[in-house]
Amino acid sequence: MKKGSIVGIIVGSLLLTGCSTTNFYNRKKEVGITDRVSQKNDDGTTDKKIYFEIEEAMFSVDLIKGWKELEVEEVHEDASVALSNMKNTIYYVVIGENKEDFESLDFYKELIIEQMIDEPDEVQEKEVTRNGLKGTNYTFYQAVDGIKFFYDIDILEGKEHFVQSISWTFKSKAKTNQDTMEQLLASIEE
Repeated sequence: MKKGSIVGIIVGSLLLTGCSTTNFYNRKKEVGITDRVSQKNDDGTTDKKIYFEIEEAMFSVDLIKGWKELEVEEVHEDASVALSNMKNTIYYVVIGENKEDFESLDFYKELIIEQMIDEPDEVQEKEVTRNGLKGTNYTFYQAVDGIKFFYDIDILEGKEHFVQSISWTFKSKAKTNQDTMEQLLASIEE
């Protein structure tokens, strides 16, 4: 089994579950999206956006050159979207959960971080706003089954959902990949 395949399997077991997607293709027609991946023409660039659904809410992230969409089942069964940059060994998923199921954003963030991190005192955190979505960015190192990873995670509040926007790479590639990871995290929109 390839090292890259192991990453997705291991991380999938680490992430907290809870997102369900429903009838994406009918919903995208309602909001005027013709393709899951569509050309971004506003500024004339050739970058693309990938659209995905969390329950009935539409979200998107930039599909940056070198990234490709994965089958979400390969990475995490409850992810709404899964992407990879195999050249740089970077992975990305989005998991969303209905806000009605949780007391508050602070409660949700604490729950997720407790589930994901063995040593929470080694976490760097900062408040962020990603295209109107407010929340907290967390960066940390974590070993999973003996493999050392670097995580760059946003936990955000949407209109009706709390969203985990999660990117990771090998610890040895953290410095090289962090800017690219941050670029992808910053592109999420509702």
